[in-house]
Amino acid sequence: MTALYDIYVFKSLSDSPSFFLYPQKRDNLDSSINEIMMDCVCLYRLGKRTLTLEEKIESVRNTEIDGIVIQWMSQKGIDHVRGGSFTDFVLSKSAKEHISKQIKYMNYDLDENDALVDALHLFAKDCDYSEYDKMVETLKKNRIIQNKIDKYSPKASIEDLDWLRKRIRLGDTWDYKFLDEVHIYEHVIKRLVETYEQYKDWLKNEDMVLKIPYANVLPAYLDAPRLYFDARIVPEERKLRKNADASLDTNVFSMYELMIYTLQNRVDEFKFDIEDINFTLEEMKIEFMFLSMRMGR
Repeated sequence: MTALYDIYVFKSLSDSPSFFLYPQKRDNLDSSINEIMMDCVCLYRLGKRTLTLEEKIESVRNTEIDGIVIQWMSQKGIDHVRGGSFTDFVLSKSAKEHISKQIKYMNYDLDENDALVDALHLFAKDCDYSEYDKMVETLKKNRIIQNKIDKYSPKASIEDLDWLRKRIRLGDTWDYKFLDEVHIYEHVIKRLVETYEQYKDWLKNEDMVLKIPYANVLPAYLDAPRLYFDARIVPEERKLRKNADASLDTNVFSMYELMIYTLQNRVDEFKFDIEDINFTLEEMKIEFMFLSMRMGR
């Protein structure tokens, strides 16, 4: 027999997380609310937090507890709710990704799935089975276009360049030792490297030769942009290299803008070619036709 639980939702007025969903077996009904609250404080290691009972959810199966916790996270925010198997104050990246997928499924995917099935039923009423091979071939071609969109959508953005420009303007006042800023800088540099690789690959597939139209912008700067930006941004490097290459800022940024806009314009053309195509629905139609033909309908 599946165990049943009552979920006690406690609220804390302290810093986040603020809501704690504590499941207790229903065979412990003789426990007082104060005892249950103390158990919750100990289980979630809440220290000196003061809790108040917000709500009681009765007769919940053990398999339903996490679903209820995620529902509360959907309403209150992932960082504001703990309970079920999600008891760590700081959730891991993988846990947050799992929760986000569940929230998306509850709030969006179910309705989208219903709409897809309705569209399939409408298609099934008068579908032309002689179009099967053509539909399969068209889907393959459109998939190739979608793959190009995924491949050439520029990793870096104009916002990344604006972020770098701002750090250059801050000069030695930027505290590079601040870990969050270092983390952002590392990721911006990574995206610049990836965008240059995308740009070169696009030129290769278009049978075009790489040309750098901006004077004194060395390919080495594009292969390893830290060679340039460390000297312009990192305080210790700025002092050591005495603002090396400062005169090249306009050309370096112009080259990255050229790459980003070139790739984005090409991607926009690809998107226009497959505008309004719902790949999931097209795959469902093909699957329906295949099964129907196999069953001799």
